[in-house]
Amino acid sequence: MTYKTKLYIYIAFLIISIGIASYLMNNVYDALKDRAFSRIKVELAFDSKQAAAGIKKYFEKLRSDLNFLSSLNEVKNLNKKGKEILSTYYESNKNVIKGISRVNKSGVITYTYPKVKDIVGKDVSYQSHNKFIIKNHTPVVSDVFKTVQGYQAIAYAFPVFKNGIYDGCVSLLIPFHNLTKEFLNSGKSTGLGAFWLVDGKGVEIYCTIKEHIGKPIDETLALAPESLDSVKRMIKEKNGVSSYTYFSRAAKMNITRVSAYSAVELDHTTWIVFNDEDEKNLFIFTDKYYSELIWIIVVFIIVVIASTALYLRAKRRAKKQINQLETINEITLNETGQIAYRYYIDKGKINWTGRIEDILGYSKEEFDKMKYDKLIRLIHPSDRESVEKSRQNSIKSGEHFSSEYQVMHKNGGYIFVEENGALVPSEYEIANLMVGTLKDISDRKKSELELVQNKEKLEELVKQRTLELEETNKRLEKDIRKRMETEAELIKAKEEAEESDKLKSDFLAQISHEIRTPINTIQNYSFLIKNEVMGAQTELMKESFAVIDKAMHRLIRTIELIINMAEAQKGKVNINPEKINISSKILSPIYSTYKGECAKKGVVLNLNNFSEKEEHEIDSHIFSTIIANLVDNAVKYTHEGQIDINLIADEKKIICEVVDTGIGISEDFLPHIFKPFTQETQGYTRKYEGNGLGMALIKIYADLLGASLQVQSKKGEGSTFRFVYNIPQNLSEEKITSEKSSS
Repeated sequence: MTYKTKLYIYIAFLIISIGIASYLMNNVYDALKDRAFSRIKVELAFDSKQAAAGIKKYFEKLRSDLNFLSSLNEVKNLNKKGKEILSTYYESNKNVIKGISRVNKSGVITYTYPKVKDIVGKDVSYQSHNKFIIKNHTPVVSDVFKTVQGYQAIAYAFPVFKNGIYDGCVSLLIPFHNLTKEFLNSGKSTGLGAFWLVDGKGVEIYCTIKEHIGKPIDETLALAPESLDSVKRMIKEKNGVSSYTYFSRAAKMNITRVSAYSAVELDHTTWIVFNDEDEKNLFIFTDKYYSELIWIIVVFIIVVIASTALYLRAKRRAKKQINQLETINEITLNETGQIAYRYYIDKGKINWTGRIEDILGYSKEEFDKMKYDKLIRLIHPSDRESVEKSRQNSIKSGEHFSSEYQVMHKNGGYIFVEENGALVPSEYEIANLMVGTLKDISDRKKSELELVQNKEKLEELVKQRTLELEETNKRLEKDIRKRMETEAELIKAKEEAEESDKLKSDFLAQISHEIRTPINTIQNYSFLIKNEVMGAQTELMKESFAVIDKAMHRLIRTIELIINMAEAQKGKVNINPEKINISSKILSPIYSTYKGECAKKGVVLNLNNFSEKEEHEIDSHIFSTIIANLVDNAVKYTHEGQIDINLIADEKKIICEVVDTGIGISEDFLPHIFKPFTQETQGYTRKYEGNGLGMALIKIYADLLGASLQVQSKKGEGSTFRFVYNIPQNLSEEKITSEKSSS
């Protein structure tokens, strides 16, 4: 055999050896990769299911609390005791809830705790969860929304029924960061994976990217349609483990992610807990191994000699990676106060990690040595059968199980624990392995026991109060009968008074008419006599005629006031608005009428027009009567100084003021100024003329117009009477006729 042949054989052997080595090493790489992938998928799925189970358990507890609170009559009626119950519940649970509210059947907040300014009375019926419960009268869990208190939260609303009729709800506000801290961020068994929470509609309830919270995945994943389709598919499936690939525009490459997802079924809604991770992060150690594989293939001698060593090295590194994951898991369990186990059913072996000694008093070594039968005996006898039955059912069905029971501490006492466990599905290629956690819930059970005891006390108190209320009701029924009899007597007296008032008004109208006819006759004959003796009048005659004219004017004005008052009290006054120049057509004639009398008294009378336009729509007769009476009063009671008639008007409002420097009105008399037949000074010794009808009449006229009369006065300093009239916007299109009955 020639050297050349040997060389060819050697080269062929080298090529075959390299091929075999490459094949073997690739198989080793794939096997390690698949094993690590399966193991990490189990961890991701376990964390996802644990988080979903924890959230569901959390909401079941809240549902039980809300069911109890909504059944209490004090909460239904929202009396003082009911508010104390709601505030006490908040103080006992403020580490997990943000607030508690009582909302009425119309969706208006009637009570909230902690108290926030201006929140009570807010209408929140527009919020989607409140719309749902108002319509369906069943419990509901909301999406993430911004509360009227100003922060983002999740609401859990539970209906309240009073006598079988829906009467609103009791609503808890749950800050979603509490959920993430309690069940997501603190619930990882490995350092891998990122939790995010989506509701059945595809809205992100929680995400590590804060800007995504509260937004639909159609928006947050709009730039990654491949991811969007995969996530929608996973939401539809609700439970499982899946991989999906999408093109990252930031990295400019395809990225594959592994996602474990589990459904949380809540009241009328479903949430999906996702726990996913970049595939490349799952194989850091195998990627390093792959680079070494290239060197082995290139150098034949290194491949042949070192293949076994490299395989062992890779195995050690994989074991180290697994140990690191277990260390991370141990740290997580210690920080969250839990115990985790892996139960190899076929071998009857259980591996324990976590805070075993802190919770149960046993060291890890002591616990690892205990057989399954001995561990079962640590469970309280009353709970042992049900716990074992739940565990065996889970092994047979492959479904998750959750149990709360008492377990014996090393010191001989019992503590309450919550166990959550599940059989690892067969697709993960780990046969008959059950994984789970134990958590100390003694404090929670203590609180629940106190709540039950408080419930019993409340029920006893309610029973006692019910008896008291029955006695009170009997007394009230007796009082009501007496009150009804009294009301019947009052109604009869009112009807008699109204009839009497009507007779009075009819009498005044009739007698005024009968008086006015002879008065007009006397006035006419007085005028004729005055003209007959015009040239031969003495000073006494002039003074007598002046007295007669003044007395006749006073008597006629009194009769007109009586007639107008009678018509107003009968409710027969027509309102006839018309466009008119108020200053020139109404105020100027009034000014001219009283200017001379003011000049005789040494009082200055001013007319001031501050109006923006000349004409306004108003009933000129009624307005003129009101202002004339106000000016007449001002002239009567002002002996020095001045009287101002001020007009301030625009398109929307007419304001007319009569301001005087007269004697003023006492503070005690101001509330009575618009009452009929009322004057500040009464009797025959009163200093000023008048019958007390003028102010009462203009108040009735102002009310008929829909205007207001405002009075400001101080004794000895003068008075200001202000007429304020808001002009109706459609006054030009309609003629307003108002008939109002007197009170």
